[in-house]
Amino acid sequence: MRRAVCLLALGASNLFAGWKISKLPEWAQSYALAATTEKPPEDAEAWVLLERTEFAYMGNGEIRRRHFRLVQVLGEKGVGEAVFARHGLGGDSGRIKKLKGWNLRPDDTVTKVDRDDLVLFDSDEGSKVSTTTVSAAALEGVMKGSLVAFETQEMERLPMGAVAYAMPMESYPVRHWEVEFAKDGGWFSGVKAPKELRVAGYHFAPWIPAPIFQAYVPIRLENIPAIPRHEAALPNGHNVLPRVEVVCVDDAYGLPDLKDWDGFARWYIAQYRLKAKAVAIPGVAGAGMDALRSTSVWMSRELTYKQVYLTPERGWIPEESGEVIRKRYGDCKDLSSCLAGAAAQFGLKAYPALARISDGRIEESEGLNPYLFNHVISAVRLAKSLGFAAEVETPMGRFLLVDPTSRLTPFGWLPSEHRGGRILICTEEGAVWVRIPDTALAISTITEQLEAEVDANGRMVGLLKFKELGDAWGLRSAALHGTRKELEITLLNTLDLPSTAKTSLVFASDPLDLNKPFEVHLSLDVPELLHREGQDMVLRNICLPRAPEPIQKLGSPRQFPVHLGPSSPWTLEAILTFASPLAPVSPEQALESAFRKTTWKARREGNKVYMTFHQERPEVDFPFSQREEGVKQQRKDRSAIKRFVDDALSLKPVV
Repeated sequence: MRRAVCLLALGASNLFAGWKISKLPEWAQSYALAATTEKPPEDAEAWVLLERTEFAYMGNGEIRRRHFRLVQVLGEKGVGEAVFARHGLGGDSGRIKKLKGWNLRPDDTVTKVDRDDLVLFDSDEGSKVSTTTVSAAALEGVMKGSLVAFETQEMERLPMGAVAYAMPMESYPVRHWEVEFAKDGGWFSGVKAPKELRVAGYHFAPWIPAPIFQAYVPIRLENIPAIPRHEAALPNGHNVLPRVEVVCVDDAYGLPDLKDWDGFARWYIAQYRLKAKAVAIPGVAGAGMDALRSTSVWMSRELTYKQVYLTPERGWIPEESGEVIRKRYGDCKDLSSCLAGAAAQFGLKAYPALARISDGRIEESEGLNPYLFNHVISAVRLAKSLGFAAEVETPMGRFLLVDPTSRLTPFGWLPSEHRGGRILICTEEGAVWVRIPDTALAISTITEQLEAEVDANGRMVGLLKFKELGDAWGLRSAALHGTRKELEITLLNTLDLPSTAKTSLVFASDPLDLNKPFEVHLSLDVPELLHREGQDMVLRNICLPRAPEPIQKLGSPRQFPVHLGPSSPWTLEAILTFASPLAPVSPEQALESAFRKTTWKARREGNKVYMTFHQERPEVDFPFSQREEGVKQQRKDRSAIKRFVDDALSLKPVV
């Protein structure tokens, strides 16, 4: 999440005389004055002259902050974007006590906001219903040349313990950035020293020289560059962008033990056991792993994923297992609680396993922070191996990992979102860290089978069958969660059809039948599929891959590492019957690059041409030291796949 204020851009240097600056709050004046003697960063829409946070621990998990921000607006794109926004858990868990804002325009006029101008927005979307809100206020009349300042006083009490974050880099360059630990007095009256204050910094190199990270020592940084723009194929910011974390260790009643991972794991399993009561599953009898497998099938068909957090702590504490069954919905914690309750009923023991998915990976160097996790799965203890792919051996024994939220993953496997992840199994004995092996991930592939006739005018009429193992292209998900029309749209998004093409979804199998591939049939009527180019006849590319977009703007040095996740193996088998005999120009070819391994075979029998395409794309990582090589290799791959497809789609008349 970006820090509290989203301020945009305008201005040029030396627009502010000293007497104008006096209309800003006193804390902003020296920073504004200093900027008049410096040249603003080139190509920036705004320049953050000051980003300062003072904070203190008040006991019982409460953190108070005082935040100051001053921005010089430099570009037209920023007009109208002088907005303050803060996410909160709602209720008494977080609030803004004070807000002031100033907009000093080049014409010497000043517009202001105060706390009365705050507007609360419900931040829920999709399947989420919660107490979380967004507090926002906007300054009027911001224009090119404005100086925009905000000052806030805020408090926050987090259910999993007091942890504060600060992210030095943002969309705009920052001239001066600091975090300071406040002294007792004023807004910070009643400061309580925690049992331990841990301060850590991550990923400062190669962006910014790392300061000293030490309890109660201010952190001050100068001339921070903006997060690079116009770059693609990026790793998650959690793993490459600088951040500061502050953890306040407290033994207040009800708070988790943040002294070490063992203490935290024991606290979490205690909360979990209060909720994961033994519970009967409708229609499921017996005992042991067979009953748990049947439970998993029942849950995938009967329970839906939904986040309903009517109290702030519900973002971290699960619902009771029986309530999940009664309501027929829950989030990841709730579904894991339900599975654990069923496991207890069947004579098994399941534990919560905390994970991070779709938002970077937890690194071994990271310190204790309960908010590293955004997902919960289950770890079922095993006396011996039962041959499941998602079994892991640990110092505390063998476990089977189950993700109850993944309705489309067969029991005994994990979905691909867990690739490369580290999870924390919480047991009564302490913490168990496990790195998920690739062999635990469910196999996903996509196969397309096209059989069609192409007439003398180049028009193709035929049937395209998709066979999806797992949820490789999201077809199962579309069938499960959407309408038949939405499934057809998902299918069409995988193709590159002209606007004149006609399609119809003629068949779809049961997406929850995980024992066989999900199958969908789409009829196609495509005018002008075949056209002449010189002496050759060329097919329109409707099924083969297109050349990827460049990941780097030409002439711009690469600043991020290059990262692309893997994709599911993809096979196309086509039988095309032409009005007259045509032979493939390229009967066989292969392409192997850092980004893909692709093969092609084609042969003619009479008026029929049989084509087979296969592609596999691995995970690609070029670290900071090799980022320019990554850009070079992607450009080579982009050119190579374009030539590959052009050759594959070329045919020549048989004389």
